[in-house]
Amino acid sequence: RNPYSRLLSLYIDKIERGDLNSDEFKMFMEYWHSKGYAEKCTQKPTFGEFVQGIYNRRNYLSNEHESWTLQITLCFIGAIDYDFLGRYENFEVDTAMVFRMLGIKNEFFPSREALFQTATDASNPSILSHYYNSTVRDLVYEIFDKDFTMLGYDKNSIAVSS
Repeated sequence: RNPYSRLLSLYIDKIERGDLNSDEFKMFMEYWHSKGYAEKCTQKPTFGEFVQGIYNRRNYLSNEHESWTLQITLCFIGAIDYDFLGRYENFEVDTAMVFRMLGIKNEFFPSREALFQTATDASNPSILSHYYNSTVRDLVYEIFDKDFTMLGYDKNSIAVSS
C-alpha cells in the first residue's frame, strides 16, 4: 500500500475516529508516544503531530506496533522470492490476476469495500491533500523510504496543501 495513504488511514481509523476515553485509543496512544502518555492525553494529536511523533521515534517504533513497521519487513520482501506483488490500490485487478496465475476460474475475491468495513478513503487524492503538506510528506517519506523504494512508490505521488 502506498505509505502515504497507509499512514493516513491508520490516523483516521485509530485517532480521528477513536474515542479519547476508550481502552483501545489509550493503548494505541501509548504505543505511539510512551507508557503513561494516554492518561495525560486530553486532546487528539493532529496528523502532523502524529507523523512527527513517529518520525521522532522511528528507529525503534517498528518493534512496538505493526502499524508503523515497514511493509517490506512485515511481508519479508527480499527474504521471500515472490512471483507477484499486488497493490492495495489495485486490489480487485491484482487479486483477479493472482487467481488467473493459480488457474482458479469463476471465483472472485471479495472487494475492498466488503473486506474493510471501516474504510477511511485515505487513498482519495483530495483527502490526502487535505492532511498532507510538504513537511509532513517529507517526514513520511523519510520514515518509510525503504517501502517507497522497494515497492516502487514515488515520493511525489500525492498533491500536498501549501
